[in-house]
Amino acid sequence: MWPPCWPPAHWFPVAGVAPSENRRTLLRGLGWGLVLSVGLGAVLIAPNLPVQWALVALVVGLPFAYLGVRRVLPAGTLTARRGLPANVVFAAAMSMAFFTADLFIPLALTSVRGISATLAVILTTVPVPVGTGLAGALVATMGATAAGLSGVLVVAGAGVVLALLASTRFAETHPPLTPPER
Repeated sequence: MWPPCWPPAHWFPVAGVAPSENRRTLLRGLGWGLVLSVGLGAVLIAPNLPVQWALVALVVGLPFAYLGVRRVLPAGTLTARRGLPANVVFAAAMSMAFFTADLFIPLALTSVRGISATLAVILTTVPVPVGTGLAGALVATMGATAAGLSGVLVVAGAGVVLALLASTRFAETHPPLTPPER
């Protein structure tokens, strides 16, 4: 049939709902996302301001952030209710743990081991695409179960290596890497 039906029916997520209602729902969600962004922006900039302006930013930002979070996240997320809300909280906690480690490891390498910032970032960034490629190759050749077990063993081994690097005894016996003096 030509011309095709425009816009396609799959663009409207709720069957039987008029496009204008979908548009209003979308705009309402975007509006609450904007409210959340403004609130979090005010809260995040507050520590960099003088005290009186920081208080104003917090007084304005915290209610905006709270209202935005309440409207954007599924009901029950702030109390970690069973089901989807608990999964959202768990995913957020895992993301925070990953990014905290991703930021802490280069800091520890530069301040404790004396490695340059460039080398520390390279050491923590390059393994990600390499590991992803190797994981894909392992799944293709060994199957998902064996590749998953291999991944667990690799992560456990990396944890042992990082624990050795962080331990004080290792730091005492292996001085920081410093460039030779000229």
